[in-house]
Amino acid sequence: TSDEEDQKNNLEFFLTQTGKIHLTGINVLGNNLFPSVEYPVPVGTPLISPYIKWDHSQDWDVPKAEDFPSGSKGSASASVYNMDVSPDSPDHYLVGHCIDGRILYPATGYLVLAWQSLARSLGMAMEQTAVMFEEVIIHQATILPKKGSVQLEVRIMP
Repeated sequence: TSDEEDQKNNLEFFLTQTGKIHLTGINVLGNNLFPSVEYPVPVGTPLISPYIKWDHSQDWDVPKAEDFPSGSKGSASASVYNMDVSPDSPDHYLVGHCIDGRILYPATGYLVLAWQSLARSLGMAMEQTAVMFEEVIIHQATILPKKGSVQLEVRIMP
């Protein structure tokens, strides 16, 4: 093999391993791998889009509204929970979950709401419905107001 091929293989190996590190959850600062870009880019800068190829080797089922028992409205499959932390509310204890001066809805609370909604949809008591949570990802924290309430909606989808 030539030096040029070895360099290409080394670069491919390095970038592949960097991608694998990223997939383990470690924050890889990819922008530090390349020189900084001044914006706007100069006229004549080549596009990268011709080098991006989509992998169409797998088919994914995408559910449509008619695939769900309640149709497009979804009201029968949704449970709505009002979170109110005012002193006379049963949820007042949540004020203790304060981070940086903000009352955050606890991550375990989302799991409990999903569990309650599932049990309700099955017509069973939550305590008699065994569940296992796997690969849970919470995308955004919910900040609870000190006055007023927040509605959290849970939809159970097949």
